[in-house]
Formats: sequence, C-alpha cells, structure tokens
Amino acid sequence: MSKEEVKETFAKYGIYENAEIVVLGSSNVDEKLIWFLQNGKLTSFEGPDAYVRVGNEVLIIEHFSIDGYATHRHGSSKLREKEVLMERAEKDELSGKLCGCHNQNLGLINSYKDFLANSKARFDKHYRHIEDYKQKLIEEGVADATSEFTVCFLMDESSPLGTLTHDGMHTRPVCLGYSKEFLAFFEQRKNVDWIISAVVSPTGEYTPYFFSQEDVVELEQRCFDYGSYQFLSSDARQMDFRLTAPQDEDT
Repeated sequence: MSKEEVKETFAKYGIYENAEIVVLGSSNVDEKLIWFLQNGKLTSFEGPDAYVRVGNEVLIIEHFSIDGYATHRHGSSKLREKEVLMERAEKDELSGKLCGCHNQNLGLINSYKDFLANSKARFDKHYRHIEDYKQKLIEEGVADATSEFTVCFLMDESSPLGTLTHDGMHTRPVCLGYSKEFLAFFEQRKNVDWIISAVVSPTGEYTPYFFSQEDVVELEQRCFDYGSYQFLSSDARQMDFRLTAPQDEDT
C-alpha cells in the first residue's frame, strides 16, 4: 500500500479536480469537510494514513479497501491475492516478447453478503486503533490533549466491475449510505464521524459519496434493501497487450 494512499484515492475519485461528491444526508456536515480541505494541508502519515490540521482541530483520515469477494479465514483479501497472481502471470507470459496478448479471468465471484461482511470487518479492524491514531498525532506534535478530533474512514471500493444489484426495474450500485445493514452497524460505532466511499460503474467510473453519523437516522428512512434484490455477480476478465517497437540497429 502506498504511503500516499489517501491522496491517490482522492485523485482517483476526482476530488482534486473539483468532482462533485454526492452528499447523502441533509445535515450539512460536508461543509466541515470542505472547510478542512480548503484551509488545511492534507498530510500523509503512518497510523493514521493522513490528517488535516486547522488551528486546534484535526481531521484524521484512515483509508482501506473494500470489495465484494470472499476472504481467507484469517481475513486477507482473495481479490488482492488473485490480482497479484494475475500480474505475475502477465509479466511471465509477455516477458521478452515484442508483441503479445495476455488474457485471463479473475476466477472469483462477488456477492452482497461478502461486500457487507468485508466492509464491516475492515471497518472494525481500523476502528480498534482510533485512540492509538490520536495518541500518535499528539506524540508527534501534530495535536495536543486539547485538540478536537474528527475521524473519517475512506472506504475505497475496489471491486473491478463495481458492486451491483437489480431491484426488478433498475440497476442499483451498492452504496454503504443506503445499506440498512451497514447503517445499523455504523450507528453503533460513534468514534467514526464521517465516511467517504464511492460506487463504481461497470466501466470503471467512480462516483464518490459522503455521509456522517448525523445523517444516519435520515438515511435509514430511505435506504434500499439490497439483500432482497438480484445481485449482479461478475467474474472480471483481464486483457493486457504489449507492442514494443524494435530499436533501429543504427541508433
């Protein structure tokens, strides 16, 4: 994982290009996020992944990936493991070739059940360290005992073709802020104030969204029952091409 993972994810979501973040609730808490980003410097860190300080207020941002694929018993991602193996296979097959094509399926099928389970498990893994993050920022002189902290989890959807359902009439990408199961889970974890994530289209386009603890009650009134919808599972296919121009022997 890159040490610049928060900045890279913001760039991927288009946040630096003023892409609109979909604000799911009406609490106007997103204005505080804008205030932090406009008045402070997004600084990469290690535990938490990044922070923004404005005066005596500190925004903690912790980044982690989520996806809809099963995990190993010890919690590691089967998706990431498969991606690494595919990258190695591509490198081996195309090594030394001036022209070639590498084509393979991911070999994994996603589901809403796994998406929800992964989101909760990875959330809790980082949630357990929130007080450690605050203490480390104090020890490094970024904050002190009087600082006011805001905690944001950047939950980066990494399923290659998105996480999609169909309600019988419309295709609905799964959004954590409209998941009744996730909202109930989030409501019980008050030490995280905000969530930024994104829905991913089958063409790989990201639509980032934001919601906060203050929005949960409102969102619970208009959430979707994704678990009862048809899940549009997918087995992504990777195709890589290599074409290398031969060097002129005279050069």
